Amino acid sequence: MKVTVAFIVLASLMCLVYSASSEPVSCGDGYCGEGQCCSGTHYNPHCKFYGDDGDICQRPNKYNQYKTACPCKEGLTCNVINRCQRD
Repeated sequence: MKVTVAFIVLASLMCLVYSASSEPVSCGDGYCGEGQCCSGTHYNPHCKFYGDDGDICQRPNKYNQYKTACPCKEGLTCNVINRCQRD
């Protein structure tokens, strides 16, 4: 019995550590770190980094919420095919 309980506790801790390290930070409360935006559906928003040259992007909007990607980093523009490019 003790072995079973110990195994369940250990397995639970391993799952907790794995999920904490592998999932993106949720931004449902509107918070993202420096150089990040809130991206994803309203069911699963998460923080992503602003796009580099050639990355997929979305143009900035007044709500600062994006479905597929963030706007581009400073000095880059999101072109008509939604890719970051140098100004």
